[in-house]
Formats: sequence, structure tokens, C-alpha cells
Amino acid sequence: MGQPGCRRNRSGLAGIAGAISYSHMRILAAAHGDTGWHAHAFPLSVDGVEIVASLVLLADRRAGRRSGWLPWAALVIGTAASLAANIATADTGTISRIIAGWPALALLIAVKLLSGILEHRPAADDPAAVPSPAAGAGQRDSTIPRPTSPPPR
Repeated sequence: MGQPGCRRNRSGLAGIAGAISYSHMRILAAAHGDTGWHAHAFPLSVDGVEIVASLVLLADRRAGRRSGWLPWAALVIGTAASLAANIATADTGTISRIIAGWPALALLIAVKLLSGILEHRPAADDPAAVPSPAAGAGQRDSTIPRPTSPPPR
């Protein structure tokens, strides 16, 4: 029952982290000559790679497929690029760099936590709740409704 609230909290965390990361990367792009929509598109492309890679990995897990190397590489490269871009906006001090880099990591953590929530299925979809055909071949399963009388002819 508390799960929807958790989902909102994690979504809020992802939104805040994404907004700060976006701001850092937009400033970085503008400082290096990208203006207008280019400066705004740069952070979307960097953090977008992380988000899309996480969604692909989630979809693969839910479908029971092995993920190839590309989603994992995209996740690692997107995270490294986001972290580097955020840190590049910081002052030279260690604490400044940690503070500037944190939103990139917080975004990744929040997205992975959200995908973990989305990965869990309700009990009705739980494969453990549905008996396999081979299990108890001659036994009657109480989870499958049985008619109490034969159907009319």
C-alpha cells in the first residue's frame, strides 16, 4: 500500500537530481560556446542515454532476455559523461567537485530504484503463484477454479 508514495518520492528525487544535473551541463555547454537550443539539448542527450539504457535493461529483465553489451555500455558511458560534465562546472576544491558530481549519481540511483519498483509484478503475475503444467500432473490445484457441476448440454 505504501508503494505509490515510495514511487512518488523516488520520482521526485530523480526530478530534482535531473534538474540540477541539467543545469550544470547547460552551464558547461554555454561556457564552451553552445548557445540556444544546443545548450539545452546537451544535458538531455547525456542524461537521456542513462535513462534509456536503464529502461532497456528493465525491459530485457521483464521479458527474460539477456541484455547485450550495448545497454550496459550506454549506462556506463552516460553515467561517466554526466558525472564528468557536472564536476567540470565545480570550483577546484574537492568538496565543490563532490557536490557538483552528486546530482549525476543521484539521478542514476533514483532511475535504478524506480526501475526496481517497475520490475516487481503483482502477486497475480508472479510465476511462483501459477502452477507449472509439469508440477503435480495428476493433482488437483486449488488455485484453479473448478466447476461444481457439469456444464449444461
